[in-house]
Order: sequence, then C-alpha cells, then structure tokens
Amino acid sequence: MSQIAFEESSFRQFEEDGVTPLHGTVNPEDTCVFQINKTMWAEDLAMLGEDFSPDTLDGCLNMALWIYRKEGPDAWVTYPKAMYVMGRGIQKPIEPRVSEARAEKVVEKPKPEE
Repeated sequence: MSQIAFEESSFRQFEEDGVTPLHGTVNPEDTCVFQINKTMWAEDLAMLGEDFSPDTLDGCLNMALWIYRKEGPDAWVTYPKAMYVMGRGIQKPIEPRVSEARAEKVVEKPKPEE
C-alpha cells in the first residue's frame, strides 16, 4: 500500500499549510495521502463514520485499508496494475519492471562478438 500512497500523493496528507487535507489537482474530491474520492465513496464513508474520514491521517489510513480489502489495488487508477499478481485470492506485490534504458545502466549487456 505504500506504493499506492507514493503514486497518489508522494506521501503527503496535507497541503503546504500543514492543516488543509491534500486535494487532487485533477479531481478536488480526491483527498488525503491515498487520494480517496469523497463523492465516489460517500455512502461508505457515511456508513463507516468519522474514524474513516479522509480529512485526518488516521481516517485516511483506515479508509484506504478498507478500500484495499474490498477492491484491491485496482481501486486506485494511477497505480499500475502490473505491480501486482493474483495468487490464492491474495494480492502479492512484485518488483516493478525497469525500463530498458535504466536496465542498461544497471546491468552491462555482453558485447557482441566480432
């Protein structure tokens, strides 16, 4: 889940003032470190109560875990689906693919024989 938080908000819960919950730039209804959409999840937020409010860090974490358990990482559209594989009904993280350009810097390729 930490990768989701990084992709969504770079681990930021609040705006620069340190008080206002972080809102999405594309969709201002996306709130907190996990960019939980308050409109989309309104019914569930009302049912679950204040302990799941994305306006607080604890509430955001509670709600994100609840969403993750209900829908898995696919609930976050910015998170690459390729980062996960299914196994026995459990989402298991796998290593992200490294771009070919970056891989060349990390691993030297054998030189072709002349």
